[in-house]
Amino acid sequence: MILAETDLWGAAIPAWVGAVGSTAAAFVAVAAWIQSLRNNGGVQTLAKAAQQRSSPSLRSSVLASPDTVRWSTAKESRSRYRLRNDSRGATAELISFTDVTPIGPGAAVYVGQLPITVRPQESLPFTINKKLVSPSVTAIELRWREGGEERQTTLYV
Repeated sequence: MILAETDLWGAAIPAWVGAVGSTAAAFVAVAAWIQSLRNNGGVQTLAKAAQQRSSPSLRSSVLASPDTVRWSTAKESRSRYRLRNDSRGATAELISFTDVTPIGPGAAVYVGQLPITVRPQESLPFTINKKLVSPSVTAIELRWREGGEERQTTLYV
């Protein structure tokens, strides 16, 4: 039996290009699927926050006064952040730092001991260790004492 010569440009190379292209398309599809899961988690986090903000009984106790503790976050590196007391004159005793993200809680972690005193313009380090399908938005609930009152708020990072 005589074997036919392989048609390199007519069959072999187009088949190889098709195989590589379909493999690349599969990787892109998986990456898009993972990103959609992350975005869905973030949307659910924000939707829950919007529902809580519309309810007066669950509204944050943070006031707009410059002498009231206001919190902000800043990203330092891939998973390292800082929590900052943005007030000009109010000191807070942070008593609770809790990740309350509806899907996949536990990613945001403060490793120091609580309670801790946070003076005006002072900041504390914390990490957000996200996994492949973690939500794109992390919700962190803070509780603190300020001027003899206990207050709370939720930050979205």
